[in-house]
Amino acid sequence: MSDRELLLARLRDAGAEDEEIERADAEERLPTLAVELALGGAGRHSLSHVARESGLQPGFLRELMQAVGRPNPGRGERIFTDEDIETARVIKRLIDAGLPRRELLEVGRVLGQGMAHTSEAVRRLVGNALMQPGDSEYTVGLRFAAAAATSWPR
Repeated sequence: MSDRELLLARLRDAGAEDEEIERADAEERLPTLAVELALGGAGRHSLSHVARESGLQPGFLRELMQAVGRPNPGRGERIFTDEDIETARVIKRLIDAGLPRRELLEVGRVLGQGMAHTSEAVRRLVGNALMQPGDSEYTVGLRFAAAAATSWPR
């Protein structure tokens, strides 16, 4: 079995649906999808669902997610996780406790910038440690997903 076939089998075993795999393949991010699934799964919720579940207004939630560095989803696109719902609920409680939205957005921007720097440093660290000369992207995806599955807290 080729590295690609092994990666596709791992994605299916992790619960990825064919449509999700095809989209990731078209976007040339199959190895990334493997890591996402190993770290807790791909998004299952739309922005409007997260807003409804948390009690936040969709416009504010979109602005907040972008402030912390999350992508701006299209209508109905399911990119958010259960953890995003929990985070949004915490933000709603902070707002209900009297913290101003504008300042929460500013804190989100600062956190997002810090996380971007942290992510880049971790990417270099992990990439240098786990990548080997001659690896295919599928081999790298399998190795990264295996490392994430065995070492990342759930």
